[in-house]
Amino acid sequence: MVSGVFHQRLQARLDAKDRDGTRKSMRPIAGPIGPRIQSADGQKRLFASNDYLSFCNDPRIREASIRAIERFGAGTGAARFISGTLDSHVALERALAAFFGKAAALTFVSGWAANTAIMPALAEGDDVIFADRLNHASLIDGCRLAGKTAKVVVYEHRDMARLEDALRATPCRGTRFIVTDGVFSMEGTIAPLGKIAALAKTYQAITVVDDAHGVGVVGATGRGAAERAGCLEDIDILTGSLGKALGGAPGGFIAAEQPVIDVLIEEARPQLFSNSQCPAAVAATLEAVTLVAGDPSLVFRLQEKVAFFKSLCAARQIPTLPSDSAIVAVPIGEARRAKDIAKALYADDIFVTAFSYPVVPKGQARLRFQINRGHTDDDMTYAADRLAHWLRAMS
Repeated sequence: MVSGVFHQRLQARLDAKDRDGTRKSMRPIAGPIGPRIQSADGQKRLFASNDYLSFCNDPRIREASIRAIERFGAGTGAARFISGTLDSHVALERALAAFFGKAAALTFVSGWAANTAIMPALAEGDDVIFADRLNHASLIDGCRLAGKTAKVVVYEHRDMARLEDALRATPCRGTRFIVTDGVFSMEGTIAPLGKIAALAKTYQAITVVDDAHGVGVVGATGRGAAERAGCLEDIDILTGSLGKALGGAPGGFIAAEQPVIDVLIEEARPQLFSNSQCPAAVAATLEAVTLVAGDPSLVFRLQEKVAFFKSLCAARQIPTLPSDSAIVAVPIGEARRAKDIAKALYADDIFVTAFSYPVVPKGQARLRFQINRGHTDDDMTYAADRLAHWLRAMS
């Protein structure tokens, strides 16, 4: 049978991943997300999620979600332009626009949907898109889709000299776009957005920044990498995830001037052809945005914990990639070794994921720790001690 041959081909691919240590595993969770997560085996483990502000199980956010289910039910049953727009969608979008100082915002069912929507909807045939090489996969795919008409130029990661050379050397009869992550999720590095904004002004480019891992984490008030760089008002289009610091519920957003949002409403295919966010997710995120906007000390306390964990790693000579975000990436190199160390840490009740190809380049496997506002000093000290132990034991 044709299907038998096909399944054999797929199995051969999986077997190869098993041999080189890159096969992914899904480890079920049996309780709420928080500083410690209860695994299906009953153990509670540290460091698992992107719940940076410890909002996923915050009682205020839980109650907001419950009230939304009681009022609206489980879902919308339609795309936004049909009958899938709730008054709470509108309230959330107004809150996001106000939080980032933009004229308008639009929510999507995921950050991935938002990022794959932007460039195909906005770019035209004479336009040129300049994209950082290490952008998130969703931005890369969005640029590839737009590349069917517009030209895409990739510049080396955070290399402003290369970016300026490309801006200067690439003819453009339309609009230039500079597309970058704010915080790069696999490294924890932050884009030099001040320099990018200056180049955009010089070369009359539109800036597009995905700050999924910066919102609620970076900047004095949690408004992200652009706030940290002092250029939030200069970023033309800001996108991000609602499923990380802002409560953990699925969703993404784009914040920009009104004409951008209006065109996205008309032409963004992930928006047009998907059911809208469920009521509980919308309510959770709205409550999270309200909490962050009202209490910037939440962000400051998270940043203090990040600094403490990095100091623990430095004291134990644990190598980490340079980062000013809540992502602490530990370079390992070989995928099998990264997976073995992650497995050993899991047995020590530390839930950390080994990232390897194709998520990161071959030979650059790493462990990624994400700091949570709810982690205690003892939590982080224990994790650093066990990590240092296994790095030595599996050297």
